Amino acid sequence: MVAGIERRFWPTQFRGRVFNGESTGRVNGELHEQRRCTNILPYWEVLMRVIAKSTLRKFWESGHYADAVTPMKEWYHFLSKAKWATPQDLKADLGSASILKGGRAVFNVAGNKYRVVAAIDYEKQIAWIRFVGTHPQYDQIDAETV
Repeated sequence: MVAGIERRFWPTQFRGRVFNGESTGRVNGELHEQRRCTNILPYWEVLMRVIAKSTLRKFWESGHYADAVTPMKEWYHFLSKAKWATPQDLKADLGSASILKGGRAVFNVAGNKYRVVAAIDYEKQIAWIRFVGTHPQYDQIDAETV
């Protein structure tokens, strides 16, 4: 946070820039002094973006997995607050997760009753949900290609 404003809410023209403090510039016709802010992360590194919660919702609303609602919501909120730079960071933070090739990870949800496969872009902090299912359903898929 800088000046009480989270980085992701800054105007688009300031995202990802490091200001040098030597010059002034015009933004939308107004004169602005540039300041040095070296501790600011690019806007996409603030929170993990999980795409898409609707995939989880479809799973628990299917009628067969009513007990999955709470664990899936908790997993979603945990992941959306995570910030991992590498797969090793993910593994250190969540030891039950399995790291696969191609930036994929397998998460055990509800005591290994359910599994979620996500493709994660660590640089942009985006996780795409690729599969949600029970443990037996997971055994029937290839998690690296699904």
